[in-house]
Amino acid sequence: MDEEGSKNARKIDVAWKYSIMIPDEKYFRCKFCTQQISGTINRLKQHLAGTHKGIKPCPKVPDEVAEECKKALLKLQNVKIMRKATLEEMRVVATGSGNMNGESGSSPTMSNLPPKARGPLDDFVSTQARQATLNSKWKKEERKEVCQRIGRFFFSSGIPFNVANDPYYLSMFEGVANYGPGFVPPSMHELRTWILKDEVTNINKMLDEHKKS
Repeated sequence: MDEEGSKNARKIDVAWKYSIMIPDEKYFRCKFCTQQISGTINRLKQHLAGTHKGIKPCPKVPDEVAEECKKALLKLQNVKIMRKATLEEMRVVATGSGNMNGESGSSPTMSNLPPKARGPLDDFVSTQARQATLNSKWKKEERKEVCQRIGRFFFSSGIPFNVANDPYYLSMFEGVANYGPGFVPPSMHELRTWILKDEVTNINKMLDEHKKS
């Protein structure tokens, strides 16, 4: 990491303020017990939170600092849970491996594995209901971003808002959603050539059927 990137990391992660940097060395120390710590700042959070994960707990850390680091680790773990759940949903959609209830089927190999041992942070992590809530919040944020992109398209092109009431507006997005990840929208050349030609043909067929009736 370059010097600028290091400065940005120090501003972002809450644990940097509890560290003592060692000049010209590839490690730093805990502000409270001067424990030497190498690797990432995450190890310092484990040290201060007292998780016993790869490093001894700090014997002098104040309670409020330990709690702050526990919350920071929990937040990181929840982000990982949401990412994993989203990736699993994408895998199910892409492979069609879900069961009739919409739940993904479990792998025989995974089902034979012994249960994972609980750690000190597991008491702070919720169960499946909590994971469902987190996933729901993730989806809401994801939809918000997509809607902002659609709105930006309307605003930049000066498209009237009542276009969203057109029945083909909803049909268009349903088609994109059914296609799934990787859809490439039509180019200007495609819109003005084969897509326009096919639509004219379809409309003429509809008119012919109407005339016959």
